[in-house]
Amino acid sequence: MMIPRSKSLLLGLMVLALLLGIANTVPAQEDPPGPATSDAQKEKDKEQNQELEKKTLALLNDIASAAWSLKLPEHRLFVMTNTADLLWTFDEKRARTLYWEALNSLSLLTPAVGENLSKAERGKIRQAYFSMFGLRRRLLRQVAQKDSQLALDMLRASRQVRPQQFGPELPFPD
Repeated sequence: MMIPRSKSLLLGLMVLALLLGIANTVPAQEDPPGPATSDAQKEKDKEQNQELEKKTLALLNDIASAAWSLKLPEHRLFVMTNTADLLWTFDEKRARTLYWEALNSLSLLTPAVGENLSKAERGKIRQAYFSMFGLRRRLLRQVAQKDSQLALDMLRASRQVRPQQFGPELPFPD
């Protein structure tokens, strides 16, 4: 059975999130350190956690680089932003780069605009505009939770141009 690449990428992302959740959980009750717990055991646990963290980061980087293979920009944006969100605590610089790449992938959603458009074509352009606006807003809100200055810089860099064909009669958000 062959799984499509986008589904396997999303499956990998979910497995990674599960691994991160398991790695960060703490038992409800811990036994007090006693003679049974040795320094060697603590060192072994620390080594295992570091190894798990390295594997997790490698998997996250693989997912982020494979996101460009997704056909739909919306899926690419979803994978990139969630990967950046997971990477933030480990590698903030890489996460910032992923957020910028996700913002740049939004530009691929801009439809081609002509002079004389039918009503159906105008509706498609309007729908694409509002879809892009919603995706951009979601991305900026997610970034703002991590770094408000980065979100402001991204907001300024990604201001959408209002479609000229609609004139001033239709209100478009900015």
